[in-house]
Amino acid sequence: METQEVRDRVQKAMGKLTLPLRTVVILYYYNNMTIPEIAMVLGCVQGTVKSRLHNARKLIEKELKPYIDDEKQKCTVKSTNTPAPIKVEELHNDAGFFG
Repeated sequence: METQEVRDRVQKAMGKLTLPLRTVVILYYYNNMTIPEIAMVLGCVQGTVKSRLHNARKLIEKELKPYIDDEKQKCTVKSTNTPAPIKVEELHNDAGFFG
């Protein structure tokens, strides 16, 4: 899967998040804010920010799972000359949303 395609799918998944979940994801990943900074800006405790990030990651991963599974099927090793399959972690890192 191409990097732009991954980004598009992540953006679509982000659009399905509730506003509180989407807000912490944007502040954390796009604005590079720390959890304490986000808590201060939103006027909530750090535990709430952590919880929202955790829930958002789970929902995004659930939304992307069909595409990740499809990529895993395409990337099976057939001979010793075939490149190794793409690891799920690599897709996560390309998407920039999973730590």
